[in-house]
Amino acid sequence: MPQTRLKSQTEFMTRPALLSLLAAIALLLGGIAGGEVAVRAADQKAELTLGEFRALIEQQIAGEKPPAAPERGGKRGSPRAQDGGADRGMDRAADPRRELAGEVFFHLLSAQAQESAARQSLDRLSGWLKTAEARLQTQSAPATDANLLRLYAARASARVARFEAQRLSAVREANALLNRPPATPVVAVMQAAAAAPDKPAPDKPSPDNSSKEAPEKKAEGTADTKAPAVGEIGPDFASRKAQYEKVLLPMGAELLAKMYQSYLFGGMTLTSLLGQEAEVYRTELEYRLLVVEANKAVTSGR
Repeated sequence: MPQTRLKSQTEFMTRPALLSLLAAIALLLGGIAGGEVAVRAADQKAELTLGEFRALIEQQIAGEKPPAAPERGGKRGSPRAQDGGADRGMDRAADPRRELAGEVFFHLLSAQAQESAARQSLDRLSGWLKTAEARLQTQSAPATDANLLRLYAARASARVARFEAQRLSAVREANALLNRPPATPVVAVMQAAAAAPDKPAPDKPSPDNSSKEAPEKKAEGTADTKAPAVGEIGPDFASRKAQYEKVLLPMGAELLAKMYQSYLFGGMTLTSLLGQEAEVYRTELEYRLLVVEANKAVTSGR
């Protein structure tokens, strides 16, 4: 009888502790699993800036274990083996993936820009083709217009396919550096760039020291021209970017819309409209590639 009472008391005393222990273990395992999921999600992030792309590559390099030092003469700690370990450390420091990071990233960024501009052109031509085919059914447009638009839309579609293939090739290159599966989505994201501050106007020399400063100014020449700092785009990039954004792109889009309306009412030929569409596409492509080059200058400090 005392043994039965002691057993029941032991079960009564240990059951809450056991439940608490199981709950703590469950929380611990959940936290570990959550941490692994978070790390995995960070490693599988699709949208990456150049800094994030390089950081993930550094994680790959740091996580790789160096090969074991070879044994020579049965002694693992010989000076020869130590020299081999130093060589392997130098090899890791000079890992070629660091040099390839920027090249692969901007290859992907350029391919994205080209594909995006090409898709905008294809969307315009596809929309015009649908309208032309609908008007053809009602005898409001000649069959030659629909056929010509089919030709231009097919060319635009082939152009998109070519740029898409280049982008997917760049994605595979990026995934190879990140040790990911080749088809893992990767999107290169541009870093926000600040325009370089305008250079202040030089102070006018006073009459008493103008003769002293004149030779110095001639000797300096253009030595006072400073390159933009890291994180800034130079005045040339900034002015060209502003010209595209404020003048060329909006004026081209507005003119194209007006020309399309004129074409619908018979005031303009389709060939003239297609010529303006090609000019708008070329302007959009130039702008996107200019932004890529500006971002490249920002990240490289040129």
